[in-house]
Amino acid sequence: MSRSRVFADNSLDLVDQRIVEHQSISEHDEKNNPNVLLPVLPNDNGFQDLRHFLDLAIDLCGPDPHSAWIEGRIRSSMDYEPVGAEYKWTSPSRSGVSRTASSVPRLSCVFVQSDREGKSEMNVATVGADLAKDIITVYAADTVGRVVEVRDLRRKDFSAWLIQLPKGCVVGMEACSGAHHWARVMHGFGLTPKIMAAEFVKPFRKSRSSKNDRNDAEAICTAVRQPNMRFVTVKSVEQQTRLAWHRVREGWKEERTALINRGRGLLAEFGMVIHRGSGAFTRALSGLVRDEALAGSLRGVLEQLQRQLAVLDEQMQLCDRTIAEHARSNPEGKRLQALGGVGVLTADAITATVGNARDFKNGRQFAAWQGLTPRQYSSGGKAKLGPITRRGDTYLRTLLVQGARASVRVALKREPAHLMNRPGIPGDSIS
Repeated sequence: MSRSRVFADNSLDLVDQRIVEHQSISEHDEKNNPNVLLPVLPNDNGFQDLRHFLDLAIDLCGPDPHSAWIEGRIRSSMDYEPVGAEYKWTSPSRSGVSRTASSVPRLSCVFVQSDREGKSEMNVATVGADLAKDIITVYAADTVGRVVEVRDLRRKDFSAWLIQLPKGCVVGMEACSGAHHWARVMHGFGLTPKIMAAEFVKPFRKSRSSKNDRNDAEAICTAVRQPNMRFVTVKSVEQQTRLAWHRVREGWKEERTALINRGRGLLAEFGMVIHRGSGAFTRALSGLVRDEALAGSLRGVLEQLQRQLAVLDEQMQLCDRTIAEHARSNPEGKRLQALGGVGVLTADAITATVGNARDFKNGRQFAAWQGLTPRQYSSGGKAKLGPITRRGDTYLRTLLVQGARASVRVALKREPAHLMNRPGIPGDSIS
């Protein structure tokens, strides 16, 4: 039997299977229900339309009289296409898949509806998107939660796919790198992006032992539909830019600390122990570089450490100046700096991270969001509180804790009369 006939037998049997399923639909239902399930040939061979399907058959089989027969049989199936709809293929081709007659994909269904302007769009109400660097997996569902489409998209194709979604469609994502960027892109397309913490999505994954991109996308789509779900506020470009300066500053600080510890350890190998603190190390290093008693090669190493330390100090000072300018130009940052224990870094970090403080009902909600409230182990009506949860942004929580410690230390050194007019410290709390 020729290759074209094998291809036809496998392919047309699948088409006939879907046609039989639709024979029970009356002409009245077809005219009044344009969103009926359509017979579609997806998803491993990447067909764009029926013409591509036929071209693949001819390409596989070469010139063959059966090619016209294949085309005639499939085109005759178009009589079952519902009014106001069209055939769609569901996913791009996968690299490395052998395009042979034995690899003909299964039939699946896509909801397609036509708007008044004649443009076709998917009948999608909710989408779960599992974001990644290269491949983004989407799970689309209709208004009642039935699956409409599941596919893997490359990053460059994700934006084009989003444009096809109806206006107001809810797109759920986990809070990860790039989530805020895609949320802003979706806002521009008229969609409704929702960002959730990964720990809130995990319980909705059906199989705990089988974790993959498609299961994650389905769990995200299910979680975003929950009425009691808590979402992350989308950050603007300005907020993320200001936070970038804080992240870079923390990186320079960690490198500076590592460099000082490395230098202190190397000097200890030669019997030179330096006191703790960056200032003590800098002063000792300046003297050791000029010490003629040390070997010339060792002084060369110390000179490299000194130059690298000066570069890191300069970078940190640049970050400090930029962050201070941001804090001075922000009215909310100025009000925060009036509180005890809140300086320039903390004020700018809070305004850049939170954005709109009215997202929290009270200060306790903000404290719980930052992981400053005790963890509960309550059961049977008995409340048992443990240590703080330490959830949320570690950097911001560290600044708040250090600021609180500084306020307490200053309060112990000052007279109560000096603290009466200090904002943020109630007078009746001073004994």
